[in-house]
Amino acid sequence: MKKIITVILAGILVSVLSVNAIAQPISFTKTAPLIAVTLEDGTKTFIQSSQLQLLGRDEQGDYILFTSDGYVTADSAGLSGVLGSESLQNLPGITDFRPLPDYAQGQAVSDFQRALIQLGYMDGNPDGDFGGKTKQAVIAFQRDIGLEPNGVVDELLQMLLLSMAQEPAYVTRTASFDAIRERTESNLQPIIDSGMLLEYDDITGTGWISSGEPLQIDASGEADIDRYYLSIQCGFSVQDEENGMVSVLPSLMIDCNCARRPVMQSITLKSGDARSTLPILSLKTFLDGIYSIEKAVIPLGEAELSLLNTIEDNGELKIHIEGKYRSFNLIIPQDNLSAFSTVGRTAIEIRR
Repeated sequence: MKKIITVILAGILVSVLSVNAIAQPISFTKTAPLIAVTLEDGTKTFIQSSQLQLLGRDEQGDYILFTSDGYVTADSAGLSGVLGSESLQNLPGITDFRPLPDYAQGQAVSDFQRALIQLGYMDGNPDGDFGGKTKQAVIAFQRDIGLEPNGVVDELLQMLLLSMAQEPAYVTRTASFDAIRERTESNLQPIIDSGMLLEYDDITGTGWISSGEPLQIDASGEADIDRYYLSIQCGFSVQDEENGMVSVLPSLMIDCNCARRPVMQSITLKSGDARSTLPILSLKTFLDGIYSIEKAVIPLGEAELSLLNTIEDNGELKIHIEGKYRSFNLIIPQDNLSAFSTVGRTAIEIRR
């Protein structure tokens, strides 16, 4: 099987999980979440998977998932915060299962065969006998999903197969606008009409609205000390207030994963003759070995919104991120300009 890798899930996922589910497939009908991964050898990269298989817990209590890049793990606190579902606490762990050796018999084999039949890898009815026919079906299943086709059925493979035999929970995040519509003074209709998506966690009371088109820069090909990954997105930050209302503010969201910690301090936007600089006042930092992960959400003022309204006419948007120890210069590609300008235009409309 592929190596287990550790993940940090970026973005807020909204899903419906069955309390008694062994494992729940989660399919994203719009933009898949960005997942920052650390390989066993320490290599860092980022993946997006349109479907996640939530499999359960390992012996350390960490959650196991299966994505397009294979098996991954997420720490309990991190995954609970992302999914925002108490049903996570009721997921069985992979240690609740036992490997199914060749010639094993019993109910566990029947359940496994029933899932193989449902997914089209076996014909007939389950007989509870792990024979050659079942082993060949297992090999075909492993080959189709990119695992080593060795016919070995361990705890993880049982969890995965039983998960894939369930109906997936389809996640359409635009439906979440109803969760904040009656609690904000902002006119949300222009945002909805523009096709933006809302990601909202009703437990933490935070969220993000965007077109789902983050600009991603991956410099993983550089020397280890110079490797970095940047994700920058223009949208609207969502925050529950103490009075029960919800604020919706045009903002920039920046994620930086870097071997040399930059300590981001300010950001400058430039388009044509217009230039505007904003301080980064709230910076969240997480350490993972020699790598640091910095996250910031920066509210945009009138000057920045006016600048964004001109970028398509000017045909450019340049961004400079100033850090204490490292800085970055970005030129936004033409294909990404509309995602930034839409926020500038919509931000004016929602205040009317």
